[in-house]
Amino acid sequence: MQLDLLILIRLAAKATPRSELVRSLRRFLAVDTSEGAIDAALKALVASGLVAQRPLRLTPNGFKRAHDAVGVDAMPSWNHVWRRRLPALALGVPVDTDDELRAAVVAQRLIWALGRSQQLRELAITARQVLNLSATALQLEMVRQWVVGGRSTPEPPPTPEPPRPPLDFLDAVRDATTRVPAEGRFGADRVFISALWKQLDEGAAFPGLTLDAFKKRLLDANRTQQLTLARADMPGAMDRATVAASEIRHLNSTFHFVLDRSRL
Repeated sequence: MQLDLLILIRLAAKATPRSELVRSLRRFLAVDTSEGAIDAALKALVASGLVAQRPLRLTPNGFKRAHDAVGVDAMPSWNHVWRRRLPALALGVPVDTDDELRAAVVAQRLIWALGRSQQLRELAITARQVLNLSATALQLEMVRQWVVGGRSTPEPPPTPEPPRPPLDFLDAVRDATTRVPAEGRFGADRVFISALWKQLDEGAAFPGLTLDAFKKRLLDANRTQQLTLARADMPGAMDRATVAASEIRHLNSTFHFVLDRSRL
């Protein structure tokens, strides 16, 4: 938490009595931060030789610490500091205008959203929510963010597991295709994709592989002619649930089967 640094910066901008200091900082703190927390931070700053009491003011070391944190030789007004300098510390980039502030906050939120693999519509909502906020609301939010955790760096999205070599996947599919029993087929050579998925123990041999990802890999293999997909031309003669679970839609094509080439 950056409460001690916030106190130093506030006092560097303008020396002020304790009561006014507490009142001016409350809006930047979490609602559960007590006045006692500010007093405790002040006590620690006095003990470290950065703040002097009676009257409450910074020592030379305190001024240096505050100036270094903000990156200035002379501290600007408190209004400028909290509206421009502290949001910049939270975002890690200069924000000299309201437009720059909005752009930086949108960029930060979109990085977070992309790390959670949000869809385009959700990303648009995230951006719109930021753009609809007033500059003052954004400035307050960024200062609170900085006080709570310093400069906010979003966690990178988890590194996906490297895909298995395509040949391993195709070998497993071809082998499983020959072992699917009659109830998972339509005719001798047409294997329902859902039955093939079950035969592969629902992708147990390929960690992280979902049914949707499995179908995508089948599509890729079909496109490169490494295996052949086919559609159900008479779905009314088949089990509806099996047909629905097997269905792959791609552009104008629909597929339900993998052809068992060993029986062609």
